[in-house]
Amino acid sequence: MDTRRNVKKTTTTKRRKTARKDHCELLLAAATGCVMALSFIFINNLSTGYQQQNVDNLKTIKAEENVDKARVKYESDQQKKEKSFQKLLKQVQKEDEKQQQEQAKLAMEQLPSNVDELEQGAFESEDDYILAKMAMAEAEDQDTEGKALVIRVILNRVEDEHFPDTIKGVVSQKNAFTPYWNGRYKKVKPDADCYNALILVKNHDWDKSHGATYFEMTSGSTWHTRNLKRLFKHGCHTFYKEK
Repeated sequence: MDTRRNVKKTTTTKRRKTARKDHCELLLAAATGCVMALSFIFINNLSTGYQQQNVDNLKTIKAEENVDKARVKYESDQQKKEKSFQKLLKQVQKEDEKQQQEQAKLAMEQLPSNVDELEQGAFESEDDYILAKMAMAEAEDQDTEGKALVIRVILNRVEDEHFPDTIKGVVSQKNAFTPYWNGRYKKVKPDADCYNALILVKNHDWDKSHGATYFEMTSGSTWHTRNLKRLFKHGCHTFYKEK
């Protein structure tokens, strides 16, 4: 009787152990399945995120490439526009120079070349006569353009707020023009070339002065070179303006 109980007890114990083992294995399998499922989801999400990041990176790279292409195209277009502008500017300058040469030629034909001296009555106004006399006093040995430049400097001063606003006021300003103060201005009379220079400036709007308001006989270091902006030289005169 005891032997049967022991056998039955042993069998029951074995069955319980087997059931426990099966239950543990089932739990382990379930846990393993969950872990695998979570791992799959994680890996899938990670892969999806990585792919999305790659897509975003590719979009960024493509956008940067588009920006670079747009920049290159813009710079290329600007260079083409600059070349076109420079070409047009040269044409305009060439036409302007040609026009000024024609104006100078026309002005030269206003009076016979053998007219040596002109009285004030030959001019339309006192201002015209003053300008012509100053051209003679300052640039008697210069060409027509040299005389016209003297006239232009005087007119530039009239238009500048730092100088008197009349031709007579500019010319007679103290120590402004040496010939006016040393007596030469009173002695000279303008010739035909001075008249031509006046006509060139007055009637044909000739202006190669670059805004000059000063000039001097070309020499070494002077007040002009130290205090003013040098513009250009014509004949024996160097022209300046305020810095």
